[in-house]
Amino acid sequence: DEINKALSDAIMIFRSICKLSRKNLPSNFNTVSMRSKILSLELILAVVDNPGPTFLTRKEFSEIIKDNLCDSLTINSVSNEKTIFALSLSIFVSIVMNFRDSLKHEIGVFIDQIFLRILESGNTQFHHKLLVLQVFNKICQRARVSLELFVNYDCNIEEHNLIGRILDYLSRIAQGKYSKTEFAGVIQPSQEQSLRMVALESMVTMLKGIWKFAEENEPMLTNPKENDINHQNMETTRDQGEGSDDESDATTNSSMIEPVEKFEKSRQLKSEIEKAVHRFNFKPKRGIKHLLQIGYIQETAEDVMNFLKSTPGL
Repeated sequence: DEINKALSDAIMIFRSICKLSRKNLPSNFNTVSMRSKILSLELILAVVDNPGPTFLTRKEFSEIIKDNLCDSLTINSVSNEKTIFALSLSIFVSIVMNFRDSLKHEIGVFIDQIFLRILESGNTQFHHKLLVLQVFNKICQRARVSLELFVNYDCNIEEHNLIGRILDYLSRIAQGKYSKTEFAGVIQPSQEQSLRMVALESMVTMLKGIWKFAEENEPMLTNPKENDINHQNMETTRDQGEGSDDESDATTNSSMIEPVEKFEKSRQLKSEIEKAVHRFNFKPKRGIKHLLQIGYIQETAEDVMNFLKSTPGL
């Protein structure tokens, strides 16, 4: 009874803190309002950055994150207040590191609809772009996280590409995207150089991490039958906090112990579908013809309807 009561109190407190962080600051906000929001975000960060087994496994906490915390991050991730913006991004990084299995859709939306748009916009300030790049840098530092995101999004027909788009943005920034005249009013030359370096370091870090990961797990990846580690065991290890960050990155989760060929085929199929979408947008008959050629649909009204209804990008 005492354990259930403590759990109930923890759920209630965490929900209340998330709701508190979601409140908009009034136009004439005072110091108390600002401190209240910052304190609530700091408390949330402390929880999601070091979650225990109960927090990771209880459905109630993941529902609070989906229903309340994600709304809070949506509001605060576009805040002009540097401290609030930075705390929101730190919370997002912790969510990616610890809750990516249960918040797949939400993570994709944040990266696609908020962070990449901040990097693309000619109106967002230098510190916004820098902090977003630092988020991607932290993701790039964890090879397993990067690979999981690639498998779950870039190799998934129903999802938008994430890692591919992140690398595309990093590449363009490293090559001088922000030196163009459209960004001259918000980014100074010295700031542009800083953004270049962070983008370049992120790409190099990701490549080094994936290379190291591949070397350490080559037998597991090339001979999946020899691998008898299951997802439940790995989740238990993660919950218990065993091993260092490097050991965690070297440990493969359920998505990575399946045959590599499966993901290669899935990625290839997705690439063909993207070609079909491009051709469809130019001329619908060409897109449908390409889908028929690769065997993705049959020449029936139902298959064509399902393609039109469920395929993003049309």
